[in-house]
Amino acid sequence: MRRAIERLTFLLLSFAAASLVSFALLARLSDRAEAGPQALPLLVNLSPRDVRELTLDAVRRVASGSPGAAESKTELARLGGAALPHVLPFLESLEPAARGRVALALAPIARRMSVATESDLDTAEHAVVFFTRFWQDRSADFRATAVRRKVERLAERSLPLRRKEVIELDTFALGELLDALGRVRSPDDVKRVERVAPVLAHVTGVALSLPANPTVDAASALVTRWHDWKLEHAPDFVTLDGPGRLAAVVMQTRYFRFLASGQRALTGDDPDGTRRLAHAVALGRETIPRVLAALVLAMGLALGLTRLREVHHTLPPAWTVLGATTLAALPLSGLAVRAAGLGNVALVVLLGLGLGALLFLELDGLPAGESRLRRVLGRAGMLLPLALAAELAAEAAGDHGLGQLTRRAVARGELDTLMCVALLLSATSSLGILVQDLRSPAQDEAPPSSSELVPGKRGRTAVLAVGGLIGLLASLGALHAFLPSSADALARAAFRTLVVTLTATATAAVVALVLGVLAGGISRSAETLLARLGDLSLALPQPLVAGSAFVLGGALGPALVGALHGIEVAQVLKARIRDQRAWGDFEPPSLGRSPLSPYLRRVLPHALAPVSTLLALTGAWVAALEGSFQALRATLTPSLGTLSVAAGGVGVVAWLSVAVLVSALCWLVRDVAPRTEGFETPGPPVVLPLKRRIDSVRPGAPDPDPAPRHEP
Repeated sequence: MRRAIERLTFLLLSFAAASLVSFALLARLSDRAEAGPQALPLLVNLSPRDVRELTLDAVRRVASGSPGAAESKTELARLGGAALPHVLPFLESLEPAARGRVALALAPIARRMSVATESDLDTAEHAVVFFTRFWQDRSADFRATAVRRKVERLAERSLPLRRKEVIELDTFALGELLDALGRVRSPDDVKRVERVAPVLAHVTGVALSLPANPTVDAASALVTRWHDWKLEHAPDFVTLDGPGRLAAVVMQTRYFRFLASGQRALTGDDPDGTRRLAHAVALGRETIPRVLAALVLAMGLALGLTRLREVHHTLPPAWTVLGATTLAALPLSGLAVRAAGLGNVALVVLLGLGLGALLFLELDGLPAGESRLRRVLGRAGMLLPLALAAELAAEAAGDHGLGQLTRRAVARGELDTLMCVALLLSATSSLGILVQDLRSPAQDEAPPSSSELVPGKRGRTAVLAVGGLIGLLASLGALHAFLPSSADALARAAFRTLVVTLTATATAAVVALVLGVLAGGISRSAETLLARLGDLSLALPQPLVAGSAFVLGGALGPALVGALHGIEVAQVLKARIRDQRAWGDFEPPSLGRSPLSPYLRRVLPHALAPVSTLLALTGAWVAALEGSFQALRATLTPSLGTLSVAAGGVGVVAWLSVAVLVSALCWLVRDVAPRTEGFETPGPPVVLPLKRRIDSVRPGAPDPDPAPRHEP
């Protein structure tokens, strides 16, 4: 029970963190399609605004007669009655000329409140006298309890006197008026909105009104618009003190506004939001089952091929692995887009083949038994984001399903729709978190490994092939200006692919080696960190997050994608290291107290071949995410990954070019990696000296070979 509660807690925390990251990137992406700056900060508001600061700042400029006095007069009129408690008590402390300027700036408020005649406000002296007497007579009305009582009376029954009492408070009663709108569920609620909404429109000047003979839906829609206005503008009319100012750091943000609107959509208070969410969920019910079916098919293919290779020894192990890496090197988004016109069944089958090749590489070198099934199930959960990216690309190309909805939201900059899709993708890929506990180390005897990094028979050929491809791509990028116009775009795309692939692969390698080795038994803190990062990476809607990072430009996209893939590879490396430790029956060294080189020579050879292959596949992984977001009609910098989903010969050439480059990298790392078969078992004579050597350097350890004592 304790373990289940812990997993559920971390799952919820990962989901919350993923929504925060997703909103930050998708909001910046949607801002490109909108005109004008946003009124609220994105995630954190270090300078929360309130009516006191806005009022005093405007009064200071009006009193001094500075060039910005005209804008400050407009600001005071907008703040209205909410500004009066912060101005009128200190009006007499100003100099006579400044006092007159401020009093005249407050005249539009008095006219809107219908508490003064034109003769009371025609000169500065008359305005000063009027506001001085007004505050002496009416200051007691500007209290929270009095305002609440008057607004409640208006909401119960709209009499002219009750309406006049609330209008005389102006924007000081804004918070109570907004709360009085309440929920709209019945005709009685509609009548309450009819009584309150006109007063709100009058004091704020916002043109939001009900039609004649409003229905429940019309009144609910009006209340929703007022709540949207409240989230963005209501902080200007309240005073922040103590905890309220601290809470405003996060509450006066666009992310909090999204959370509030999401809560109203779930409860049904926002009909538009509820319909938007229901539409996304309905489309997700078509998309997600196809993704899960492709993964199930991939698991069956991987397990079946592995079993077939064990039973029928005529299948060459090396060529089987090379064939799997070649199939895994094909960018899945390009494969899915080309299979979209063949129907859903063909799409599921082709996605299952591509994902099955990746799962087969996870099983390569593992012993038979229950651990193999558990390992491939956990690995399939980690491939959920990649499968979702391919499915979205196919649906966007076929103009249906969740891919179609996402494509339209990206084109129009509809942040709320994008977040609905992101939450669905996060909820689906989070299923992979629930199966990560199944990735236990194999308890059977693992195959012995060599510790020699010697190229095999095809080593020179692989090195020459990879070097030639990298040189070709670099040359195309350097000489693209001299190429024909038809080949210029492809040359620049090839060079960008080379840069992005190398950047993402280097980032993934650093993350994978550092976290994987440390989490393999050396550091419990690193193991916990890797587990939490793995949960977060699965909870992220990677197709949207990675695509947004690529659109925003710079090194953010390759670095983010490389880090996400590095976390995935680190988990595989950790599992392989644990396999080797279980087979060798030795303990890892203590960090900072024991030499690491004997331990690393012992555990890395077994893990190096599959891990290096996964790192070499980073290029196909990046191309799949780039192609997926390009299929969603986003504007990305041209690369082979973005061109791989294009129609025509250029798309096919780009798609196959990525596969050739990634395949060559895979063949190279497989050929130079240590052999995992054909060696004799080292046996205890190697393990025991290693353990004695590790124990000998620990503080307080007994001397393994003490000097003999001489008795007197």
